[in-house]
Amino acid sequence: QVFAEGQQCIVRPTGELDLATRAQLLAALTSGDSPAMVVDLAAVTFMDCSGYGTLVASGVALTGQRRTLSLRGPAGQPARLLTMIAALEATASG
Repeated sequence: QVFAEGQQCIVRPTGELDLATRAQLLAALTSGDSPAMVVDLAAVTFMDCSGYGTLVASGVALTGQRRTLSLRGPAGQPARLLTMIAALEATASG
């Protein structure tokens, strides 16, 4: 699901973010011209490294276009994965 909310474009994937959904998610996040893309992860039940990699690749692509990407609403396994990645990055940089 993709919809506008003010100056933002909200992308609301459902189910799993993995290798099977990578191309569809990347296309949804990098299409259009909204200055701010938001991924609402509330309905995502599973995310693996491919899903996370897609979020990172989309963020890089949008930054190159002077656009932003933010995440909101992660829960369950996706939230745990994002927490673990943040902890690893903090350890690596500290």
